[in-house]
Amino acid sequence: MDRRVALLPLNPEREAEPLALVVHRTGLLTALCSLFDKHFEKGWRLSGSDAGRQDALAPVDREIVALLHIGLTDAAIARQLGMGHRTVQRRLRALMDEVGAATRFQLGWHASGAGWLDAPTPVRRRASEA
Repeated sequence: MDRRVALLPLNPEREAEPLALVVHRTGLLTALCSLFDKHFEKGWRLSGSDAGRQDALAPVDREIVALLHIGLTDAAIARQLGMGHRTVQRRLRALMDEVGAATRFQLGWHASGAGWLDAPTPVRRRASEA
């Protein structure tokens, strides 16, 4: 809680009253704090920290995310933007890697929270459709 006391569940699957271990200032508490700090540093913020990312998103990536948001498949996005199917997949994978998303759902959640979907996106048409 405050680096003076830790509360650890002993058996979270227990159906009766849950039991917990209270750890006061000991070597175990120091180790638990170090473990927490190490994992906290590896984590991602769930909101707020990505507000500046909105402007840094490439326009084509913003278009891809917007079309993905409305439910188009990778192939349909590629046709809509006049690019290759694999190019769309690579760009989506790069975006997912950049924000630490393991799934497209997580990418969508991040896109929404980061404001990537707030502004209307002009969709480019292929020359044959103009």
